[in-house]
Amino acid sequence: MTGRLEQMIALARMADTDPCSLKEMHPAVWQAAATPWSDERWLEAVIAATQAVLDRVSDRLGWEPDQFNSGSPWEQVFADDSQDAHTTRHLGLPPGVDQTSGHNLVAALRHVAVGLPVLVIDPNLAPHKGLTRQDALERLAALSLLAWWLDHCPIVPAP
Repeated sequence: MTGRLEQMIALARMADTDPCSLKEMHPAVWQAAATPWSDERWLEAVIAATQAVLDRVSDRLGWEPDQFNSGSPWEQVFADDSQDAHTTRHLGLPPGVDQTSGHNLVAALRHVAVGLPVLVIDPNLAPHKGLTRQDALERLAALSLLAWWLDHCPIVPAP
């Protein structure tokens, strides 16, 4: 009987803890999401975190909001030789990545950076009207991962 009770207590403790610590997410994500999160405004927390990731990259690159062309700002963040870069600086390959696999990595990061912010806040995707705490937690975790990846990309000066 004692073993069963201990097992139930252990399960209850696990249920009371988050598998993912919000405060250990990327600082830009958590700082932006903290206030709406504490008020249980899940979607607002995700929207604030999404904007914070873009703002962080803009700040790193020294960009003003009016420097973004029409379309996705993320396309410009990862400008490469094949694009008409209207920006003065952009993000490049993380250190230690060779050029061959690096171009694939930058392309993959560009696609994730373009798609993820749209997907996590797009009102046409369910279940935004009833965004649960778990839904928001998963979206914040994805944004945090993107922010950490972006922090590892060096700034490439203008040609």
